[in-house]
Amino acid sequence: MRCTLQIGSAAVVAQRTGLPVVSDMRAADVVAGGLGAPIAPLPHWFFWGADAGLGTVVNFGGMCNLTRVGGRLAEVVGYDVGPGMCLSDAFARHASDGKLVCDMDGTLSRGGHAIPALVDALLAHPFVQRPPPKSCGREEFSGALAQQLWQRHGPPHATVADVAMSLLVAPLAILRQSLQRDPCLAEAGAHLLLTGGGARNPQLQRAAQRLLPSARIEVHADGVFAPNNHEPAAMALIAARTLDGLPSSLPQVTGAQRPSVLGSLTQPPAVRRDGFGDKSD
Repeated sequence: MRCTLQIGSAAVVAQRTGLPVVSDMRAADVVAGGLGAPIAPLPHWFFWGADAGLGTVVNFGGMCNLTRVGGRLAEVVGYDVGPGMCLSDAFARHASDGKLVCDMDGTLSRGGHAIPALVDALLAHPFVQRPPPKSCGREEFSGALAQQLWQRHGPPHATVADVAMSLLVAPLAILRQSLQRDPCLAEAGAHLLLTGGGARNPQLQRAAQRLLPSARIEVHADGVFAPNNHEPAAMALIAARTLDGLPSSLPQVTGAQRPSVLGSLTQPPAVRRDGFGDKSD
């Protein structure tokens, strides 16, 4: 049976904010037979707008996932394609002895050239080759894998910048492969909206233009799809739907048997301690 682990205490957040908290977003979908992720495709579709034409939202978080948007909700396609920034972040910590937590502003990758063998190694990863529905985590693409790639493809064969650039290019190469393989994405792949933390990296933006020259590529500076706003906006929409008893999972995305209302609700402490009010016998 599948399981999912969400860290943090909703009770603590409710206590400190005095607000109701929706948490543990994935469990209901897992119980319904789904993967529990990705859960952002419905917000992607909602914020995109059904009349905005076809497009693909690409989220470069720790993992990279895509969502085909436009048209009806039933036509949404979404799944994890492979690693996003997790390997790049792990390598940044390794290469800087912990001084960097990511390739901030493309500092490490600037001037680097992608190493074909390293990119090909990630393209050949079993998860990348698996058909959707699919979702992955750091158990598939860990810091240990980043160190292995460094040992195999780094000095004396290549520079730090080359390895860092390769770990930006590889997710894009995997994305390109996914767009080419999936007939559902053929038209939607002509318009790509990049979001998530990785979309802030100027080196990744330039590499995306090189690898996908025929696509219209956008990165929003503000609004719900801006890299810093994307995930909070998605979680806020899901939480609002949960408070209204509305489902937010998409069975065609996660492989679940049915849509699910996502998350558990934790109320803040009551104003009255007994919870019964005044009562006279």
